[in-house]
Amino acid sequence: MSGGASARPGIRPYGCTRGTGSRAAWRGAAQAWAGIWRSDPSQWSRAYATFYISTVFALDYGTRIGHIPRNVFLQLLCLAILAMVVTTPIAAALADRFGSRLVLLVA
Repeated sequence: MSGGASARPGIRPYGCTRGTGSRAAWRGAAQAWAGIWRSDPSQWSRAYATFYISTVFALDYGTRIGHIPRNVFLQLLCLAILAMVVTTPIAAALADRFGSRLVLLVA
């Protein structure tokens, strides 16, 4: 592509402006994510397993024991996931500034 435009024009990595080194930025972002995934793959799988097991259990428990309609409970789960998406970067920034132990104790 001409002018340094990325192969996916609608999506740019953080801090990347159109036409100024976008391939280098994509390469840097890919290397950063690869480093994170290589750090400890079992940590990622444990986190995802815990999340999915707990949400499936909560859905089953809420519909059978709590007698909450399934569609209502799914909407509540979606709201919880959106809250998690919003609060995770905030918690990460606070953990970088004050330490993860303090953030976890306060949360």
